[in-house]
Amino acid sequence: MDDRVPSSEQRTRRGPATASKAASLVLSVAATFGLAALFARADRQQSVAEGIDEGIDDADGAGSAGTTALTPSPAGTSTVPVGELPIADGTYDGDAFTNRWGIVQLAVTYQGGQIVDVAVLQYPDSDRRSVSINQRALPSLEAAVLAAQSADISSVTGATITWRSYRESLQSALDAAAAASAGVQG
Repeated sequence: MDDRVPSSEQRTRRGPATASKAASLVLSVAATFGLAALFARADRQQSVAEGIDEGIDDADGAGSAGTTALTPSPAGTSTVPVGELPIADGTYDGDAFTNRWGIVQLAVTYQGGQIVDVAVLQYPDSDRRSVSINQRALPSLEAAVLAAQSADISSVTGATITWRSYRESLQSALDAAAAASAGVQG
């Protein structure tokens, strides 16, 4: 057993290594926060640009009174607010969207111009955790859709990735309903 006390030279060598590790950690944290702020700013700028591209910002003000602007959806299509276009009764399937946990696909049923049901055709169910999360999240998301009558719904804590795919599939179903209804009426 060696009871020697480290020499002052050995103690000194440990100090700079610890200091450089701490400095490295501080720089890493600062870089992470800096990148997060940069990406958040870029997302906000893109949202503003998309809003202008979609005609939300009307320079002369004409057309803004008494109309509802179309808002960009996550799928890159426009949200058609219920009531702007009469939707024919029926069930409309949304596209399937894949995320890192699995596939989400919905079907929306309209009756009397209102969304009366949202059926989940596919959802992430490859493991028990996904099943547990989705058993809690999917009914909440359906209730939110029925209340909002649009894809403008809030996320559910713990199911953000599924929520994003859910909204994308929902929006594609709403777009399909609007397109089919326009064909019937036009």
